[in-house]
Amino acid sequence: MGIRTFALALAAFVGGTWTAGFPPTSAPEPQYQVEWRLSPRALAQAVPDPKINAFGLSPDGGTLALFVGSGYRAENIPAWLVLVSVASGKILHKAEVGNLAPYWGFGADWPPQILFTPDGERLIVQALGRVAVMSAATLRTERVLKGEPGSVAVSICGSSGNGVVAVSFAKNWRKAQPYTPLAVHVEMVDAANGVVESSWEADDVPQSLSPDGTLAAVSDHAAGSASLPLAIVATNSGDTLAVLGTKYRFRKPRAGVNGVVVGQFLDDNRIVLGPDSGFDRSGRPSGRVLRIVDIRTGKVLQQIRPYRFGPTGEIAVANRGAEIVTASMQVPPGFYTHPHEVLPRDTVAKLLIFADRGGQFRPAGLLVPRAGVARIAGKALPFQVSADGSTIAVGRTVFERSRR
Repeated sequence: MGIRTFALALAAFVGGTWTAGFPPTSAPEPQYQVEWRLSPRALAQAVPDPKINAFGLSPDGGTLALFVGSGYRAENIPAWLVLVSVASGKILHKAEVGNLAPYWGFGADWPPQILFTPDGERLIVQALGRVAVMSAATLRTERVLKGEPGSVAVSICGSSGNGVVAVSFAKNWRKAQPYTPLAVHVEMVDAANGVVESSWEADDVPQSLSPDGTLAAVSDHAAGSASLPLAIVATNSGDTLAVLGTKYRFRKPRAGVNGVVVGQFLDDNRIVLGPDSGFDRSGRPSGRVLRIVDIRTGKVLQQIRPYRFGPTGEIAVANRGAEIVTASMQVPPGFYTHPHEVLPRDTVAKLLIFADRGGQFRPAGLLVPRAGVARIAGKALPFQVSADGSTIAVGRTVFERSRR
């Protein structure tokens, strides 16, 4: 699906200035300049034969954390965590955290993840079948979160308002094919002290948590539709409170599930929904709009129709719900329906930014890389945004909004 598109169109990362632009009818846009880029040579001096498997940007945008595999030998792939200062470009700390080799197949389905706690004091790292809570200043491991015997950690999902993280554990962690259910045991853990506040069972990993950590967005596999809607779940019980996103539909669906609805909470009462990169027999997604939805009532508060929008399923929220950033790449439907279709030269990946203007989200920036971007952790256009939206990290490159 999206793998074919971006494997061809997004080649090795080459940095450059990202410019902002929307059609002339839009408001003025900001510009983002390359603030810092870690060169392959500098990373190789710290970790031999490095390959970035995951990255995380601190809430203040000042630190980049990299999960790096070293070498490519099947029996031994040392894994490192590397902290880099965005201001100076210097490597602050590095720590060897284990061996990737036993989890090589595991990583194909569930790649590593790195989250900073909202206060920036801790790193939560999902890798090697476990979750480690580490000091963001020294990389000292404070605690390791493990599930029941025989289970492995497959995913983490953090809240933006506190240090609560949803950790998903699974015993049968291999997905036979995309969009299939996976029985997981979800534990809501306070990263500061390791206390498990609640736990519940689900048939997929949470996509996002509300800022207060009381709600989770999880794909609803019981819907029986080609586009899986999103269930809003109470994290203290696992009970489903609402099902959202049923308006995303495929016109010519193939057998089974063709795609899912993705969602990121704007606040404790609203969520932004969008389609992922799934497509139907005609090569088209389940929709080309973002929807702001009231969680309690299911009412659509706003529909955002981005210009030339090709959904990838990557959405982030910043500035306490005042900004939405989504990855986009518009691909001709024929690229999916005809194996040898050639992508047009002007097919590029981009990030779209929308800002809350008086209760309605309006275009606020269109970031277009001058060259391609490599896939990291299976994502089409991997990016993370600082808490205030002023800094965006794309792999080992960080962009900062121009101050005017």
